Amino acid sequence: MGLETEYAIRFTPSKYFKKRRPDHTVVFFAMKEAISRIVKTCEGEGLIAAQKKSFFVQNGGAFCYEHLPYAIEDGLLEGQTPECCTPLQLIRYQQAQDFLIAKAIPIADEILEYQGFHGTLAFLKNCKDAKQNIYGAQENYEAQVASGWQLFLYRLTSLAMLLIFIPIFLFLIMISMVFVIGSVVLVPLFVMLKPRSMSMMDLFGAIGTVIEVTLTFPVYCPLFFFHRLFAFRSLRKQMTAFMVSRIIFTGAGTLNPLFELSEKAGAIRRLTRFSILPGDRPIFDTSNIYKYFMDTFSGGAIKSLVSSKQRFQISFSDSNMAPIAEYLKVGVTSLIIEMIEQNFIQDAPQLRNPIVALRIINGDDSLLTSVDTKCGKMTALEIQRFYLEKAKQYSQETTNIEVRELVNLWEKVLNDLESSRQKLIGKIDWITKKFLLEQVADEEFSVRKKMDLRYHELNSGYFAQLQDKIDNLRLFDEQQIDEAIFSPPGNTPAFFRGNLISGSHDLDLRVGWKHAKGKDGRVVSFYRKK
Repeated sequence: MGLETEYAIRFTPSKYFKKRRPDHTVVFFAMKEAISRIVKTCEGEGLIAAQKKSFFVQNGGAFCYEHLPYAIEDGLLEGQTPECCTPLQLIRYQQAQDFLIAKAIPIADEILEYQGFHGTLAFLKNCKDAKQNIYGAQENYEAQVASGWQLFLYRLTSLAMLLIFIPIFLFLIMISMVFVIGSVVLVPLFVMLKPRSMSMMDLFGAIGTVIEVTLTFPVYCPLFFFHRLFAFRSLRKQMTAFMVSRIIFTGAGTLNPLFELSEKAGAIRRLTRFSILPGDRPIFDTSNIYKYFMDTFSGGAIKSLVSSKQRFQISFSDSNMAPIAEYLKVGVTSLIIEMIEQNFIQDAPQLRNPIVALRIINGDDSLLTSVDTKCGKMTALEIQRFYLEKAKQYSQETTNIEVRELVNLWEKVLNDLESSRQKLIGKIDWITKKFLLEQVADEEFSVRKKMDLRYHELNSGYFAQLQDKIDNLRLFDEQQIDEAIFSPPGNTPAFFRGNLISGSHDLDLRVGWKHAKGKDGRVVSFYRKK
């Protein structure tokens, strides 16, 4: 399992110097240099890694520059944790990622100042900015994609679509070469003209996106349709109600302008993805298929595409500042997946309209409003208690201590949500943010919105200040976090990746999630045969 987190970039120019703001690509490269001064790093390998300027760090995780093709200068810093075996281990490495960024900020400030950008850099671990742009976190779990005849049909349709995609892929490469040549010739001229509306690279990106979407739509539309029919079908059916209602403990809270439980909920359009457009935001994502297809000529990518175990990606995930909320998010979700795969949950509540139910739950911080299921009306708490009771039965049949402790924590949080919310300040993000906003309830909306956003700022944000004052909010001490910054988790591909990066010294390596490639063409796999 692993997490992907997009951090918003904010630069505040110094009032003592000429107000120059670096574009976000400049900030990204400053952060890349800063991180490389703290830990060992290696460049990413592959087409997508090159597009996103990915680089890996010595604990096995990675960073990249995430941006829309038509807004290259307004991108985000994305951090990707190493693969982990347990939820608690994953949260430790997620916090190590946050701490590494925080450590790198002062160094990046110095680099930017040397380049003539005087000011203060900050990163926000949230999902929505003041302009309502949506980004944030994604969760990744390894799960059974299908079984029996559904697995056979999934593999058959995927391979058929792959054959159709190959000529389109070749044509896209040719188009990309034209764009590269064009940018070399035209960008210098464009820079001299300095238009204010759209940069040449953004214009190229916008045109490229139109071409890419137009060419790939005939392939991806049926592919996503067949994926919806056959892939992870049982998981989606049995856990949709859980996903919609879990925002009562995973939501980060937002002013919109009324208070809502989740930053992302209002932007969710459907259950599963229908296109590669960024605005097509689902609960369950399938964009990893797109990445497999972009690596069409890689045997490993084709193997991953037809494997019975695949990445189950959840894009409807708020970025949590509270460690306990983040732990509950990945811990309970991974437990639900495990129970469904073992046929322990087969009668979960079925929402009549999941997206409508999500909107209703998201707008009700009293948690009293009910939503329509096929068995009648239920509140979000009642839906969660259905899954909790199943988990309590399941935990009695396992010797896993972490599972039992997780279920106990889940039950305690649900009880406190019902009767003792004050106990959850600092533990559940939306409760904490709502409490802080109530302290400035008489202020103008702009003041309250600034507090909403500053809650998520690494290092000096409102949650960070609160965490320094309350003792029991942390799951790990500084030494445990520091060890996770420099050492990879054991028993995962990240262990081999991280150790290779640590011992690479001056070797010219390109590193990916599955393997590393040397300058001489030799490939080192991170997956060992058992």
